[in-house]
Parts: sequence; C-alpha cells; structure tokens
Amino acid sequence: MLTNLQKWGNSHGVRIPSGFMKTLGWKRNEKLLIEMNRDAIVLRKSYQRRRVSLTELFRNFGEETTAEKAGVGKILHFDEAVTFAPDCRSRTAVVIGNPLLQEKTGRTFLCPIVSDREAYPLHIALDERNKAQGMILCEYLQSVGLREGSYQITETLPRDLLLRIVDMTAAELDSGEEESE
Repeated sequence: MLTNLQKWGNSHGVRIPSGFMKTLGWKRNEKLLIEMNRDAIVLRKSYQRRRVSLTELFRNFGEETTAEKAGVGKILHFDEAVTFAPDCRSRTAVVIGNPLLQEKTGRTFLCPIVSDREAYPLHIALDERNKAQGMILCEYLQSVGLREGSYQITETLPRDLLLRIVDMTAAELDSGEEESE
C-alpha cells in the first residue's frame, strides 16, 4: 500500500489505515516505539511492564515463618556484626523490606548504619530524632535472614527518613528503561 509522507508542524507523519490498527490491536493515543532499521522506520507497540506484588507471588505459597517480625523502618541491633560487603560490616541496620517477604521467607532487606563513613549521594544521615547515630548506606541494601534472638529492635526510624531510603533504593534498582525510550 502506498501512502504520502505529510508535514505535521515541525515534523512529518503518515496515516495508519484503520484496518492495520484493528489487526495490530492498536488504539488512538497509544504509545509506540519508533526505530530506524537501515532504510526503514519500524513502529512497535510499547508494552508497559506490569509490576507484580509480593502478595500475588505468594498467593498459593505455604505457611508463614514463626520468626519475630521486624517491621519496616525498625532499627535493629545485632548480637554479631552482619557483613554487607567486604568493606562494610555493621551491627546496626534499618529494615526496609516488605513485611510479607519477611513473613513468608524469614528474610528482609536491610541497609546498614555505620559511623565511619562520609556524606555521599547514597547515604542518609541519622539526625537528633534517633538514638542511633551515623549514616544509612543505601548502596549496601541486602537481603538478610533474621534468626530469632540474634537481634533487638532498638527504635523506629522517622517516616521521612524511611521514605528517602525507599526512594533511593528504588532508584538504585530502576533499570532505566523508561529513560531510554
């Protein structure tokens, strides 16, 4: 089928016949990816990833663990230092993992709190609202198994600091796909 390339404002465009739209299942105002392939322009439907929740993942999974629940935003003090990386061991950490993950697996995500680090874009300083002092190291996010009796919950992180940690770790895990499209 032949069609004409037309000027639309400062750009150019072609009309896509309604039969093509129907066959492809495309709708008006739908996001499309446009790519150059040698001497051709290729249009593809942009598929948005659907985020799956932990509730969905564990819907038909077995029983919960009996481990003590260390809720999101709780600051834990461990009996022994936890190794987050060869250069990062800490006895204090903040819980940022989804409570359902801990309930089903006995594991949660922690960010260590240390006193010997400088300010850095991925560090969040604890302030006078907390007894614990130091920096929360968001780049050392780690899944840790919580054994009963191996830690004590010492305090709760202020909500604004918890939200900063969650935003920062989500940014670290972001694939950047949306930016490249």
